[in-house]
This record gives sequence, C-alpha cells and structure tokens, in this order.
Amino acid sequence: MKKINLDKAFWFVGTILTIFAFQLKLDFASDGTVVSFAKSFREYSITCIFLVPVLFLFYQFVSQTNGLKKDKNKFFCLLPALLFSFFMVMGYSYEKINSWNLVINSSNFQWLKALIAFSGYTIFFYYCISFMFYKIDSSNLFLGTQSKQIKIIEKYFKYLKQKPFITSFLTLLILYIPYIIASYPAIFMGDTPTQIVQAYPECGQFAPYYTKNFVLEEGNYLNNHHPIIHTLLIHGFIQGGSNFFSSYNAGIFMYALLQLVFMLVAVAYLISFLIEIGVSEKWVCLVLFYYFCSYKIQNYMFLVNKDVIFSAFVLIFIVSMIRIFLTGKRRYYLLFGISVLGIILFRNDGRYMLIVSFIIIGILNQQFRKRLLACAVLVSLFSVVYSNIVLPAFHIMPGSTREMLSVPFQQTARYLRESSTPVTQKEKDAIAAVLDYDIIIEKYNPELADPVKATFNEMADSDELKEYFKVYLSLFFKHPSHYIQATMNNYNCYYYPSSRLFHYTYTGSRKAMDDANKKCEVLGMDFAHPKILDKYRNKYEAVMEGIARLPVIATLISPATYSWCLILVVFYCIKSKNKKAMAVTVPLCVQLLICMVGPTNGLNFRYIFSIALCMPVVIILCLYFIKKKKVI
Repeated sequence: MKKINLDKAFWFVGTILTIFAFQLKLDFASDGTVVSFAKSFREYSITCIFLVPVLFLFYQFVSQTNGLKKDKNKFFCLLPALLFSFFMVMGYSYEKINSWNLVINSSNFQWLKALIAFSGYTIFFYYCISFMFYKIDSSNLFLGTQSKQIKIIEKYFKYLKQKPFITSFLTLLILYIPYIIASYPAIFMGDTPTQIVQAYPECGQFAPYYTKNFVLEEGNYLNNHHPIIHTLLIHGFIQGGSNFFSSYNAGIFMYALLQLVFMLVAVAYLISFLIEIGVSEKWVCLVLFYYFCSYKIQNYMFLVNKDVIFSAFVLIFIVSMIRIFLTGKRRYYLLFGISVLGIILFRNDGRYMLIVSFIIIGILNQQFRKRLLACAVLVSLFSVVYSNIVLPAFHIMPGSTREMLSVPFQQTARYLRESSTPVTQKEKDAIAAVLDYDIIIEKYNPELADPVKATFNEMADSDELKEYFKVYLSLFFKHPSHYIQATMNNYNCYYYPSSRLFHYTYTGSRKAMDDANKKCEVLGMDFAHPKILDKYRNKYEAVMEGIARLPVIATLISPATYSWCLILVVFYCIKSKNKKAMAVTVPLCVQLLICMVGPTNGLNFRYIFSIALCMPVVIILCLYFIKKKKVI
C-alpha cells in the first residue's frame, strides 16, 4: 500500500513538473523577486486542466505496463530524454537571445526556472520514449493486411505487391503533376545563378571573387565550389534547350524533370525492396504518403540544387548496401558502385561521409569488413586523384579553403565580440592574415558562418594558416565558453524545434531567375515562371503551406524532427544490441555530424535533406534486423 502511494505521489509530482515545463517562460524576469518568478509562467490555459489527468494516467499506465516494468534497459530511454530536455531548454535560450544566459545565470531565478523546465521535460520525454520503445517492440511491420479493404484499395495493394517499382513510381509521378505544373520551369535558389554564370566565359565578371583571382586558364571560370559535375549537368540542359528549342526555360525544365524522375526512381527502388523483405502494404503506403505529403521533400523535387541528386544517391547507396549484406548477389554491386560515385561527385563532403561510414560499418559487420575497408581506401584514392589530377587537368579550380573552416571562423569572431580580454598585437596579426580583422565582429552572424567566411583571405598561405590556428587554440584555452557558445548557437536548430521556418518559395525563385537573367543579359537569358500560371501557382503554394502547418504534418518541417528521430533510432538499436541495425544508421549519423561543421544553424533544410529522405528506410531496416525477419 505504501509503495502504491509513493508511486502515485511520484506520478503527480512528475505531472506538475511537466505542466510547469510546458507553461514556464525562460525569458529574463524584470527583477529577482518571488512575484516576478511567479509571473514567469504563461497565463491561464484550459488545456492544462485537461493535461493534468491525462499525463497522470499516462505516467501510471507506462509505469504499470508489464513489458515496461521488466525492461532492464531503462537507461537507453533516460539518456535520450536527458538529451532532448537539454535541447529544449538550451535551444530556447539560443533561439531568444543567441546565448545560454537564460539557462546558465544565477540571477533572477534563471537557474531555478531552467532546472524546473529541464526536470519536467526529462520526465515527459522519458515516459514517452519508454512507451514508444515498448510499442515498437510489440508491433510487427511484416504482417499483411488481414481485414477486407475497399475494392479499389485492395486492387492497388495487389498491384503494389506484384509490381512495386512501377506502381510506386507512377503513383508519385501522378501525385506530383500539380507540383510540376506550378513549379515550371524549375525552382531557382541563391546558388543557381552562380552555377549558371561560371559556365559562360562572357559572364566572367560575375564569377565569385575567389574564382576570378585564381583562373587557371584565360576565359575559364569553372570551379568545384559547387560540384563541377552538377554545374556542367545544368549547363548541358540549358544549352540543349537553347539549341533545340530556342528556350532557356525548356532546358532548365528538362533538367528539373530529370531530377524529379531520378528522385522517384530512387524512392521506387526503396519501395520494391520493402515489398521484397515482406513489409506490409499499409506500411509501404505510409512511406509513399510521407514522400508525397512532406512539404519539405516535395519543395525540393524541382529545386535546382546539388543536395537533391546527392540525397537520391544516398538513398540508393543505403538500400543497395543492405541488399548486398542480405543476399550477397553481385547484381547489386553495380548500383552500389554508381551510388558511391554519385555521392562523391555531387557533394564535396560526400567522400568523408563514405570513408567514415565504411570504416564504422566495417567494424560492426565482420562478414564484410575487408570489403568495406577496401571501399574506404578506394574512395580515398579516387578522391585524391579526382581533386588533384583530373580537375586541374581540365583547368577547373578547387573550391575555397574557407568552406571547411566555418566552425573555427565563427568561434574566432565570437571570441573577439564577447571576450573582455583584449588580444595581443601578435594574435591580431595572425588573425588578420587570414580574416579581415577590422570587420569580422561587425559581420558575425551567430546563426550563419557565411558573412565571416566571406572575409577570408584567399591568398593566405599554409604558414599563415598555421599561425592562425596556433592563436585559435591559445584563445580557446583562455575562454573556452565563447567557443562552445559559438558552436551551439550556429547549429542550434538541428536539435531545437524552432518555430522559424525557411522555404524556397516561388517569389524567391523569381528573384534568383532575375539575377541569372541580369548576369547573363549578354546571352539573352530569359528564365521566368509563366505569368499565366501565377494565380494557380500562388494558390498551390498557399494550400501546400497550409497543409504543412497542420498538426503532426507540421513536425516534418523542422530539421530537429529528423535529428531527434535518428537519435531515437540509434538508442533503440543500442538497446537491442543489434550491430546490423546499428550499421544501417551510420551513414545518416555521419551526415548529421557533417552538418555540425557546415555554415548554417539548420533553418536551411537542404543540409539535412538527405537524412529526411532516407529516414523511412533507416527506421524500417533497423526494425527488420532487430526483429530478425528472414528474407523472402
């Protein structure tokens, strides 16, 4: 009896702390009084009245469920709960003031508010994760549909099972027709004009400054800042449209259509694999629904950007690799090899994702260890030859060194802005040899490294970079908190579900098209979205954005959703002690780490697009291996 009362007391306290966490505002209070602290809670909400019994009963149910009571791996539920609580509390602080001062602050009860919020979120996430893992343990993705369906649905399921590739491909293609019409000829973004311009010598004056300063051949402004294969692919289609149809719009439309078809082929390849291993039709349809209804995924299908094709190659890579692991059939090696090549050629950091993934998966998979380590060596050799022999032979300039230095540059700028300890003249000279010392404080944007990177001295030699990094390390040991805050601030939205959103809109596309037309005016370029479709386009965009903001579906917009999903999948695999399942998550985990050294804080979804695209296959394959389902 005493034990039951203690349990009820714990559930009640946990419920109250959770409500407090939901209702507490971490913003600075006006003073340090108790009354001011009380005003930190949001005003009355009837929702909280209903939440109290719901949460209490939920915590009671989870605690008393037999499967959960016997679970000896509660640590693997607690650890992600602690992580997510940390993300929520610290993320809110960076979201509001670009600093951790709302959390790490001894004044105005800030530390107490942060502790209450952290405790409430931890309890809530712990019970949610425990329940989620329990339901996953007791579910079965591989049971077929037993109940009778509407005739047309039953017929669709039959076609999906018999011809999964063509059925899924045509399904998505038909569903995407309204999007294709609205997006004609393609969706441009900020980098698109830059890629178009560099392929035309007549427009060399508009080439990036780091390109104009290092031309390897007169009149050749091609560079590998954006993967040259992708740039040349765009150029080829634009020229084809101009030569055969006397229309630049037709050329870029053919490119965008090819990109969309390639994406749908990759998804259809995944769907056929899921049917092959026995995933039930209803779960397969849910995956198809995800690829259609996810606003972010749909938004990128016609976007002229390297990350889209790269992501499709990552999806094919994961599916082909697992097919090889399961069957050992050689016919999958061809697709595997093509996907590896595509990953290297369509994103400059793709090689690092492959090399690290091959090494880690090789450690986890003893059967294929030698072959995987050999793949890591081959990728390394190919990358060296491609970057140092092939590209220079064609007078193609490498990308700027600055692209790899987002983290240290942001940390340096934050230190100079925040530190009360002045730098010495020697330290100043070392920084000034690499960055424009006079303006980096002014240029510093806590959430975007590009402004500070733009001050990078492209003429800086290896000795100057070496001296800079000596100073960089010495400053770290003086005030490490500035470096830590710079990094947390710059990548906050990968882990905190921010309400701020960034979309590639048709308005932004028109501006990018105008920019490309202006820079290539000498060529008579006339990219444009047809005015006759403006009304339809605007309505379509408004409807899709409205759907994207619906409850549940809205979670698919935030980059943090995919980071959290991946973290949960990793912990579930570790809890299950299944090395094969762990191996499936490796490529996406490595890609997420690569995002952590990128230029932006995650609001730009394209950096995490490959993770969003591949998330369904990773989740399903992890469950496949954990449940030890035999191959059909």
